[in-house]
Amino acid sequence: MEKEENNSISSDANISNSSDDDNDDMDEEENELVPHRPELENVNLQKITLLIPPSSGPSHPRTVFFINDPELNENLPLKNYETVDVKITEKKYMFLYKAYKNLPLCLSGPMKYNRVIRSKLFDNTNIVWKLMKKDRMFPYLQTLNKYQKFNHFPMTWQLSRKDNLYNNFMNKKNKFPNDFKYMPETYIMPRDYDIFVNEKLKNFDLNDKTNLWLLKPVASSRGRGIRLLTDIENIPKKILAAHYIYNPHLINGRKYDLRLYLLVTGYTPLKIYLFDNGLARFCSEEYDLNPEKMQDRYIHLTNYSINKTSLNFVQNDSVTDELGEKWTLFTLRNYFKKKNLDFDKVWEKIKDIIVKVIISVTDIAIPTIKPFKLSSGNLFELYGVDILLDDTLNPWLMEVNLNPSLNCDSKLDLTVKSKVLTDIFNIIGAIPFSHDGKFIPMDKPNEYKDAVDEAVIESLCEFERPTGGFQRLFPLKENIKYYSQFIDDPQEENLALWKEMLKSK
Repeated sequence: MEKEENNSISSDANISNSSDDDNDDMDEEENELVPHRPELENVNLQKITLLIPPSSGPSHPRTVFFINDPELNENLPLKNYETVDVKITEKKYMFLYKAYKNLPLCLSGPMKYNRVIRSKLFDNTNIVWKLMKKDRMFPYLQTLNKYQKFNHFPMTWQLSRKDNLYNNFMNKKNKFPNDFKYMPETYIMPRDYDIFVNEKLKNFDLNDKTNLWLLKPVASSRGRGIRLLTDIENIPKKILAAHYIYNPHLINGRKYDLRLYLLVTGYTPLKIYLFDNGLARFCSEEYDLNPEKMQDRYIHLTNYSINKTSLNFVQNDSVTDELGEKWTLFTLRNYFKKKNLDFDKVWEKIKDIIVKVIISVTDIAIPTIKPFKLSSGNLFELYGVDILLDDTLNPWLMEVNLNPSLNCDSKLDLTVKSKVLTDIFNIIGAIPFSHDGKFIPMDKPNEYKDAVDEAVIESLCEFERPTGGFQRLFPLKENIKYYSQFIDDPQEENLALWKEMLKSK
C-alpha cells in the first residue's frame, strides 16, 4: 500500500503584518551540502501534475503544472492544453523547492497545494526562491545544474538601486530622446550637487509647485528616508533628488500609485511578461500642497508600509470593493470605466515602459550573465514596478523593487500574490530531475545542436505554456523590430529566436 507523502511544509507560513518590500530579508542560514536528502526520509510518494506539451509546438519534456487553490482563485479551463497526474515513488525524482525561512502564504500555499516538498538544501533543488548577497549568489550560480530554477539574475541591482535605474534610463534617453521619457528629471548626489543647487534651486520656493523635489536614498525601500525637499541648506551628501509629480491623478481626493508585477525569464533570449492584476496603493489622507503639510508622509507617500500606521488607515479585505488604502488593479479598472476614463490606453503606455525598463539594463545584463555559462532557462526574476499617473493619466516610473513584498495582510494580498506565483511557476516550466548528482530528467531530454539552438527551442516551448494572468510583452512578432533597435548587442540567442519567430506564420 502506497503511503501519502509528508510535504514538510514549515509551520511558520502565516499571514504576516510585515511591510511592503522585502529587499533586505536575506536570511543567512548555512547551505548544507550532503549526498542524501533528509527532507525525503519519511516520504514514499509524491503526487504531481504535469503539463503535456502541445503537439503543435517543439518537443519538450513535461513540466510541473501548478493549480490555483480554488478558494482563492478560479481555475479557468485550460484550452488547448493537456495535463496528467503522476505518482513519483523514486525519491531521486521528487520535486523540491527551497526558500527563505519565514514563508508568506502566497508562496507556501501554492507549494503545499501542489504537493511540492520543501527542501532543506540548495543543492540540486528544483526551484530556489531566495535573495542572496553578491558574495553568496555568484558562487551559487556556478553550481546550478541544467534543470534548476533560481529566482534572481546576477545584475539585478542595476534595476533596483534608484541611482542605477536612472543612470541606465538616461543612457538610453541620450541615444533615443523621443522614445525614453518615462522617468521624472533626477539628480544624484554628490555627483550632480552643484548643478542641482545652482540651477534647479536658484529660486527655490515651496509655493512654486512646479519646482518641488523628492529626496530618496538610492538603496532603500518601504519609503524609508523619502521626503520632500523643504530646506535647501541641508541636502544630504548621498541622496537622489527626483522632480516631484505635483499633479498626480487623484481618487477621492487622494494620491495613489500602482504596484505591478513584472516577470523576466531570460536575457539571452530576452523574455518579458507583465501580470494583468496588481495593487493600487493609496495615501491615507487627502492630497494637499500646502507648504505646511510638505512633510506629512500620509499625504505624499503611497507606500503601504507607511500608510498602514495612519489613524485614518482602513484595511480592505475585498478583491472587488473600492475600500481602504489598497485596491486590486481589477477594481481600479472598473473605477476608470465608471468614470469614463480609458484605462486600456494607460495600460498600453505602461507596457511600453515595462519593456524599455528591462531593455535599459540588457546591455549590462548579457555580459554579466554570460560568464556563468548557465542554461537559458536557469534564471528568472519577479520585480515590483511602481507607477504613478499624473492628472493627464500619463504614467511615470517611480522605482523597480527587487524581491517585491509577498507578505499578505489581507485576503486581497493573498489572492493576487498567490496567483502571481502560481502563474510564474507554470511559465518557467520546471522539469523533475534526479537528485543523485547525475541530473537525469524524469522524461527523455531534448537534444540540441548547440547552446543557441537550445535557447531558441527552450524559449519556443516556454511560449507554448499557459501564462495565466501574465501577458508576454516581448518578444512578439509585431514589436521585435521596434524594441530590438534599443539593444546594442543582442547576441546570437536573441537574433536566432527573433528570426525563428518572424518567419513563422
